[in-house]
Amino acid sequence: MSGTRSPGPWQRRFGDLTLTYLPDATLELVPTAFFSTSTGADWDGHPQLVAPSGRLTAGAGALLAELGGHRLLLDAGAGPVSLGEDDTPPPIGTITSGGLPQSFSDAALDPDAIEFVAVTHLHFDHVGWASAAAVEHGESLFRRATWLLGEGSAPGDEAAERPADHDGRSRLVGDGEEVLPGMRAWALPGHLPGHTGWVLDTGDGRRVIAFGDAVHSPAQIQHPDWDVAVDDETDVARESRLRLFEELSREDTIGYGVHFADRQLGSIRDGHWHPL
Repeated sequence: MSGTRSPGPWQRRFGDLTLTYLPDATLELVPTAFFSTSTGADWDGHPQLVAPSGRLTAGAGALLAELGGHRLLLDAGAGPVSLGEDDTPPPIGTITSGGLPQSFSDAALDPDAIEFVAVTHLHFDHVGWASAAAVEHGESLFRRATWLLGEGSAPGDEAAERPADHDGRSRLVGDGEEVLPGMRAWALPGHLPGHTGWVLDTGDGRRVIAFGDAVHSPAQIQHPDWDVAVDDETDVARESRLRLFEELSREDTIGYGVHFADRQLGSIRDGHWHPL
């Protein structure tokens, strides 16, 4: 784990829970643009996270959770899209995407076997392959899935941020609601209305928290006050981060940060991110 590489596929088992990461996209972010109140001097303290290009590498993909006989996908990648800096106002970086169908094929997985797609929020890099714009037939890559969305979620104007209709197979989920045995929603507002973390029990006294864009980089654990250019309500997002950090500091808790380059699984120890 370098901290500067886009994550490849991996699989880990925790008790009764099996997690499989399926890569889709690579993001190259301008640190001081994405974290708009950070400085170059701030980033000098995190050399392990800054690539030789001066950018932060982040992944965007889907996490398959197999629990209690169910197959659930957490987020749905960015979809078949590539964006340069001129396409992202403000110019915060680039994204190269489109790998999720091949990741499913490489893992010998059928997208039609996915029962639920639980998205943390409705930004395109989390809902891409669940959108009607993703594939030619207009039904999304996951034609049999039911969408699980945090209460308060509202699709944006872009087609890539709108889950396919699927005959109305979608559910709004409230804070703390158990959507399947061993899986519940946790409202982490601030980044976007309805932003939701998903908490998975392992069956052996531990839990995994998929926290979406409540945190974008391990550096934020030392700098929770940094403003994030793409947060909707910066003060609310900061409060959610601090609540999340308390939970990730517990010995029974493992965090999953989808944008944490190749250090996606880990926990907070002594005020730092410790990858597994």
